[in-house]
Amino acid sequence: MKKNNFRRLIALSLCMLLAMLALASCNAGDEGGDATEAPTVKAVRVLKDIEAGALIAAEDLEVIELRAVDCPINAMEKIEDVAGNYARTKIFAGDFIFPAKLSATEIVEDDDSKVEVDDGISYVLIDDYKSLVNGKDYTAAIKKAIEDNPTKTIYFPDGEYEVTESIVISAHPSKSVSFRLSNYATIKASGWTDASAAVIRLGVGEEGDKIFESQNVFVMGGIIDASGAATGIAVEGSKDVLISNVAIKNAFCGIHIKKGNNATAAIGADVENVNITGNGAAGSVGVLVEGTNNTMTNVTASGVSCGLKCTETGSDNMFRSIRAIATGAMAADATLAGFYDMSTGNQYDVCCSDQFAIGFLVESGNSVYNGCLADWWSAENGCHVGFKATGKLNSVISNSTVTHADDVATDAYLLVGEEGGEGVVLYPINQVQKDTYNGVLESHCPTDILK
Repeated sequence: MKKNNFRRLIALSLCMLLAMLALASCNAGDEGGDATEAPTVKAVRVLKDIEAGALIAAEDLEVIELRAVDCPINAMEKIEDVAGNYARTKIFAGDFIFPAKLSATEIVEDDDSKVEVDDGISYVLIDDYKSLVNGKDYTAAIKKAIEDNPTKTIYFPDGEYEVTESIVISAHPSKSVSFRLSNYATIKASGWTDASAAVIRLGVGEEGDKIFESQNVFVMGGIIDASGAATGIAVEGSKDVLISNVAIKNAFCGIHIKKGNNATAAIGADVENVNITGNGAAGSVGVLVEGTNNTMTNVTASGVSCGLKCTETGSDNMFRSIRAIATGAMAADATLAGFYDMSTGNQYDVCCSDQFAIGFLVESGNSVYNGCLADWWSAENGCHVGFKATGKLNSVISNSTVTHADDVATDAYLLVGEEGGEGVVLYPINQVQKDTYNGVLESHCPTDILK
């Protein structure tokens, strides 16, 4: 029966494909059938690199013709509209020209506290506050830079910047700042005693419980060193926060997204391209999420007891390409999980638990796990479970893989604490040797053990 259904599906798909091709052919005939007749436009681009502040000459430009669909929006069309202007930012050979890149008057930089870096944005340079540095302690210098430059971005060149207390960035839109670190700039905790205190506290609320929706606040680039005794970055109350291209190391907690100052627990932070290394302590976690509506992409956490944990209030978040890696004693502990979801409504896409005894630990919430992987190469802890529900399973698990190289009788794709859940397992890729349900070996297909 299954084979006949499969054949019918293939036949139906072929029929639909032929119909679409026929329709496309008819449409092409109606339009003359010549793709080269698509409308074209002209656009100006530069022939050589032009430094920020330089006068743009006509001989540095050319006009090309390209299809309208390939032309960037707002690209300038005439050389005479570009030549004679000054470059606001560095423009590289081959770039198109947009009005935002041009200034009609000469750019005079009379503020020594600003610096131009490769992305063309103007920054406040932390080095201009070196007079406030006490030995290696930059705490006072950074606090003063924040106080003097509200709504601006503070730039940290390569080097180490020790801080002896949390660096607080206000949620108030007229006081908040952003941090831009060069690749080898390190903000390092020094003399820390409270593991829950963060090296950087983003979006800290003011005026009681009022929440301010500051815009475009970010920490970008560089290294945050928690020195084995602190949290890396905490997002506390602001919305529209970005943490990007940051390495966080030696942290008890890498990133802590709190529930904010309002009743809805909404934060809306974006975390992308972050590498977290924990301090290996019991209870350590890569990312701890208490807020809602956050998005995380391409994050790796290792050296922690749990890679990503959502508390009871950490709901309705999107996690993509998150990898949790157990190392050393963590991989030998049969009680630890790569991902732990205590809430509901979270979406996990292509997330990987590597070497944790429990890949994904879920409570009664209805989260979705799509294309995820629980993987082991070692049998150190003697028991491996891909997905474990502490009670009934109400989540959806689809297109997810559980794999193990050794024949361990207690290995399982799915283990549930109680029957009767509304969850479902779709298209499992099961490469473990056995399936376990409440300690009893059941049939190989995990869909058979859902009641």
